Amino acid sequence: MAAQTLAWNRGGLLPESPTATFPYRVLEPVGEGAMGAVFRAEDVELARPVAIKVVRPDLFRSGAPGRGETLRQRLVQEAQAAARLRHPGVPAVHRVATIDGVPYMVMEWVEGTPLDVLLARDGPVRLERAIRWTLEVLDVLRLAHGEGIVHRDIKPGNLMVRADDHVAILDFGIARLDAGRKVETAFGTVLGTPQYAAPEQLAGLPVGAPADLFAVAAVLFELLTGRPPFTGRTLAELVRNVSEAAPPSVHAYRSGLPDGLDDFFATALAKTPDERFGSAEAMARSVQAFLVETTGGLHAGASGIVRGGTNAASVVSTGAAGVVRRVVSSIDPVRMAVEVVEGGDGRSIDMAPVDDVLDWLLDVPLHAPPFAGILRVEGARFFVAGGVVLHALGPEGHAAAVTDATRGTTADCVIFHVDGPRAAGVVAALAAVAGAGRVVLAGLDAAVVRLERLVERLRDEGRVAALVVETEGACALVLPGRSSTWIIVGGGFEDVATVDDLARRAAARAATMRVVEPIFAPLMPTFRRRLAGTRLMVDRDRSGRLRSLTLVQRPGNEATWGEATSRDRLLSHDPVTEDARFLLCEARGMFERFDRVRQWPDVVAACEAARTVHLYPRTSVLASVAFDAVFADAAERVRLGLVRLADGTPAEVLRVLEEVKQALGSPWGEHLDAVVLVALLWPEEAMAAYAAALERSSASAGFSGLLARLSDRRGRLFAGGRSAQVLLVTDEAGRRRPLVFE
Repeated sequence: MAAQTLAWNRGGLLPESPTATFPYRVLEPVGEGAMGAVFRAEDVELARPVAIKVVRPDLFRSGAPGRGETLRQRLVQEAQAAARLRHPGVPAVHRVATIDGVPYMVMEWVEGTPLDVLLARDGPVRLERAIRWTLEVLDVLRLAHGEGIVHRDIKPGNLMVRADDHVAILDFGIARLDAGRKVETAFGTVLGTPQYAAPEQLAGLPVGAPADLFAVAAVLFELLTGRPPFTGRTLAELVRNVSEAAPPSVHAYRSGLPDGLDDFFATALAKTPDERFGSAEAMARSVQAFLVETTGGLHAGASGIVRGGTNAASVVSTGAAGVVRRVVSSIDPVRMAVEVVEGGDGRSIDMAPVDDVLDWLLDVPLHAPPFAGILRVEGARFFVAGGVVLHALGPEGHAAAVTDATRGTTADCVIFHVDGPRAAGVVAALAAVAGAGRVVLAGLDAAVVRLERLVERLRDEGRVAALVVETEGACALVLPGRSSTWIIVGGGFEDVATVDDLARRAAARAATMRVVEPIFAPLMPTFRRRLAGTRLMVDRDRSGRLRSLTLVQRPGNEATWGEATSRDRLLSHDPVTEDARFLLCEARGMFERFDRVRQWPDVVAACEAARTVHLYPRTSVLASVAFDAVFADAAERVRLGLVRLADGTPAEVLRVLEEVKQALGSPWGEHLDAVVLVALLWPEEAMAAYAAALERSSASAGFSGLLARLSDRRGRLFAGGRSAQVLLVTDEAGRRRPLVFE
């Protein structure tokens, strides 16, 4: 194969063109260092972009006899170890092989911006963003260090910020090649980048996980201040400062940062490994305390949100082995489901935007399990687990009405966190008891059906379910699980401690039992947070006839969500996606059947002009209206906006119409022709409020309003010299129908 090789300045031994054993077309070099080079290439067999890393051939062909073979075997072993790191923050390893005795790796091509480029362009980043990226890096290192892999060169240039603003760590596998070499006297070979390398690494001492954690801290320091913690006019001065000087205060370079950061960096950048954090997990717990949500004013730590770890509020006490027992005061199952969570220590957030708090709790971080628990907003309660709002309770009525009643409001919030490996399943089961579930077994007599056998069966089948045991003056909720079973007791069952004990007491008191399972029916905040940025691409033929609809998902971290809350599953349940499909595929046919096309031409035209539907857009130009979807034409001009309401109350209708009027007067609303409001039902008073608001806008429009009435165009709302048609659509058990008024 030597005849097919390139010169080293173009990658060393890579073939000029794809071969049977090397099915890649090398496109361009993207980086080169002392160890080797990285190339962007195309996998011609699978038609996908890849990155190919090749080590410098001279590292294998110089030195003592046998050194090359030793290094080659070591590199292949390290690359294979890196391939075992199944994590969204690590590019997948597709292949490890050799050419002319020199190893190379083929890896996933990561599209994004290197962190060093981002820092050079934008300078320091927001505290919340810096902390989030750091936690993502630490989560990767937690996995890597558990596999015995040390990166050895964590630096901004090896951190890629993806398009979805998550971070990937590059250069696993090659980084450990020179593990035993010392720094030469002329500093010709420095393992790692000196600004981020730990003192023991610069001294040529054995290097382990603490060196990676030192480098992460140095990167975080630069993210916050715009400069690394240690600098020097010469390399010798830099090495001396890293090895001897105390880290400077972050407050000397940036004001407004938390006071505890200096203490954190004193530990994280300590000179000896033993003085630093003992593990990536320990460092992550410390970093977590500085999490800030700047828009919502949320602080984590002593008065904020903690997602697991030693600081998380415990809401249960553990009795017998494998049993988590809690006594509550109520014997009403719904109240018990709430009380068992709210019995723990809550985290209060005064006068916070409810949308921002929910957005925070719905996040699915890389560094910790998603939030599981209850958010209490004055009289309303939201059950949240696994990045999904499972259920809502409140005085407003059904769950959808509760979520819409709190949307866009500012209120006192209290967060109750359920901790432990079963937290998500426990909260889902409690939400099922509270109303977000279905009864799969009912009317069971505890004197006939053996409760302990039923619990064992549910546990062995791995079912997420709740067994509700009721009798006069007593109630118990049993949440079976393989690692632990929760027993929540009230009234006459309050001294029950085990499943067997509950079985005896329930049989003696002729209790009835039912089994409730959660149903997957996320509420709207879930879709608004998790599906933001998803697009529905519309393909039409030359005559404008619809040919196909294709979903294009926003880049995201699918692996952390799990099957239960994957984006595909969310999309299959998303009502706004179905609203958009209805408008694109069925609406015109309905207007034609009822001879209403001439009365609603702008709605029909906007649907037919649509080439892209943006679901749950989050752009500043749309800030004046909380659209759940916008239809854009081929030039990406917004032609139609869609808003989904809970009940279609007069207040909701008037609020949205007022927002639409503001949008029509803004630059982005220049091409807005239609707005569609979808609700489960439209009360007569809401329809009257809609008609009155349109009549007022028409009267204020003068001659334009008169022309619209004479032309028989319905539903027209005027503002700022422009107008748009506003159509009401009802969604009755999934059957959508426009309300076309006579």
